[in-house]
Amino acid sequence: MDKANNQELLKFILASIEMIKNRFDGISTSDDFMHNEDGMTKLDAISMRLQSIGEALKNIDKRDRNFLLEVADKAYWSNIIRTREILSHH
Repeated sequence: MDKANNQELLKFILASIEMIKNRFDGISTSDDFMHNEDGMTKLDAISMRLQSIGEALKNIDKRDRNFLLEVADKAYWSNIIRTREILSHH
């Protein structure tokens, strides 16, 4: 994914957000993820998409430091990228 251009990465991020929203169907509380195997599968899928979004944003930021700053400040993007690090490594 790191070879994709910013436009491709942004399309991927938007598609991932839609998938996450769809996977939250039937989930009202965090406990709903633990009730059955389907809930755990949804949690795993959502977590992987969040990691992928963070990675895509990290790649955009590496390639063009000012691109993301046109939308929000550095702290905003850093929080998202840090969330990816937590999901991936902790």
